Amino acid sequence: MEGPSAALIAKPWEIMMENYTSRLKNNIKNKKMAEAKKMLENFPEQSLGTQQEVLQQLAIADDKSALELIEFLVEQKNKSHEIGNRLNQLIIDRAHLNFSFALILYKTADRGKISEALPLIRHILSNTTDRFILENTLRILGKNRLLTMVDPVAEYIYSDDPDLKAQSIRALERMGSDRALQRLKQAADTVKCNQDIIDAIDIIEDNRIKAKEKEDKIKQEIKEQIHDAEVDAKVAKIIAQQKISIEEKVKKENSADEKEYKALIAALTSEKIDNRYLAFTDIYKMGKDRAFRFAESLESKGLVKHLKSDNNNLRVVALRLIARLIPEDIIPDIYTLLEEKDIDRATKFCAYEALESYPKLESAAKILQGIDDPAEHVRISAARALDKNPTDFVCAEIQNS
Repeated sequence: MEGPSAALIAKPWEIMMENYTSRLKNNIKNKKMAEAKKMLENFPEQSLGTQQEVLQQLAIADDKSALELIEFLVEQKNKSHEIGNRLNQLIIDRAHLNFSFALILYKTADRGKISEALPLIRHILSNTTDRFILENTLRILGKNRLLTMVDPVAEYIYSDDPDLKAQSIRALERMGSDRALQRLKQAADTVKCNQDIIDAIDIIEDNRIKAKEKEDKIKQEIKEQIHDAEVDAKVAKIIAQQKISIEEKVKKENSADEKEYKALIAALTSEKIDNRYLAFTDIYKMGKDRAFRFAESLESKGLVKHLKSDNNNLRVVALRLIARLIPEDIIPDIYTLLEEKDIDRATKFCAYEALESYPKLESAAKILQGIDDPAEHVRISAARALDKNPTDFVCAEIQNS
């Protein structure tokens, strides 16, 4: 008599994995958080396959359970680098759909991880009204001195909420950059000026004076050591000459480009599809630097305003330029566009196509809605973008749909 086939005999590790994940799934389903946390204490000791299965369970758990368990899991030590990165990606993915998950990121992530999540943070600043989340977002940006976020932070100087206004001012003060100082001084000239703004300006300028004194002292020490004052003069002269040469070259290039840009703008917004096609052909032949300068020269004052236009042709123009230029800071605006209820199919298709152009998205959670679109070409475009960003959250959501 033949014994059972090898395929039917489960290996011990497979039984253990199935046992662990099924018990955890049952605890989550029945809201037994204490038991679930007890199991997660042993998470680092599980196999890589089991750990990945756990992350996928957390990806589809209800928000309340996921918030509690993910925060608990983040605090567990001895996780591998790969699992740590996947867990961080899961938090970002879920935060795009529920901003409360961003608070876990703020508590546990270092400056590098926060920097990777800037598209999410821009989206939060533009779209939430939750005071607690906004306060923590402004605080973390100031604490980490993320200078590319000066302008979004500065918008809250004009908030009617005194706490948000104070957090914004404090964040700009900690950033301390030229742009931060400029935005504070602009606010100081408005009716929104208060003592906090004046104090922040004074602190930044005082810090700059101290930094300049320190820099001058170091320069003086160097000069005294090398006894060669002429070196500075020669270097300064060379730099000045190079600067003048570069400025003249850029000026000539910009002047020559201006005429071409005007003709391209007219062709891009033409009602005739042939004209628009030829214009895009010219843009794709441009180098990336010239293409960026062209985008900045648009009469609508940039790509974001194009996305907010009521003219669908202009939206499509903007999205096709984004697919060419792939600017990182505009991704949240594409997500906001996709959230509109009455968006037409051509615009949706181009939006997903633009997102597909990025080598890697900070999160693809917002793209998931596209795979249920009634239009086949839109579903295909969304699927292609998701295919380039197969995170645990995306895979779990697709498997669970």
